[in-house]
Amino acid sequence: MVIYGAPETWKSWLGIELAWALDEGNKWLGLYETIPARVLLVQTEQVEAVYRDRIVAFSHSLNGSSPSNVLFATDLSLKIDNAFGKALLDSTCAEHKPDVFILDNLFHTISSERDEVVMKAATETFDLMREKYNVGCVITHHPRKEGDEDRGFDELSGSSVLARWADTIIKVTTVERRADIYQMDFQKTKNAKTRVSPIRFRANRSTVRLNIH
Repeated sequence: MVIYGAPETWKSWLGIELAWALDEGNKWLGLYETIPARVLLVQTEQVEAVYRDRIVAFSHSLNGSSPSNVLFATDLSLKIDNAFGKALLDSTCAEHKPDVFILDNLFHTISSERDEVVMKAATETFDLMREKYNVGCVITHHPRKEGDEDRGFDELSGSSVLARWADTIIKVTTVERRADIYQMDFQKTKNAKTRVSPIRFRANRSTVRLNIH
């Protein structure tokens, strides 16, 4: 699954919400059924201390609860389109045996998002994890540019390799910034038995929680 959107559309928090839901098999955003799963969440944008503050704030919003089946990792130098990065993820999966891998975000974890060879190398890394360890992959990314025209998942930045690879693509857009209201559009749902309707959520900055609006 790919979750993408412009900056400050709470994509990272959607990933954190998902990790917490998977920890005990709770509903993601209170809507979508999950099953208990071990999660590896790797973020490659914030320094560890800043990201830790995010996780602590989220935990405090849940009365201090912390997930027992989620491993949080920070690596600002990780590049998954080269042999070293691929080997590092492979050894991490072998050690921790996650069921779900969440990457936040793709832009900082590849050498070039516009190079088709690089993007193929990245998706091959994900496919290796899927085949070897039966890991589901959730990737956060960004659009090519903001605009009024709805081009579906062609708005996803990078070559078309990523859009073809993903089973599910969710675009997050701002509905009303001052009120912190955002919308998730399910642009591709390859394995869904029925059409998935858009949903809106409100971001609560004091509790860092996302509430269905």
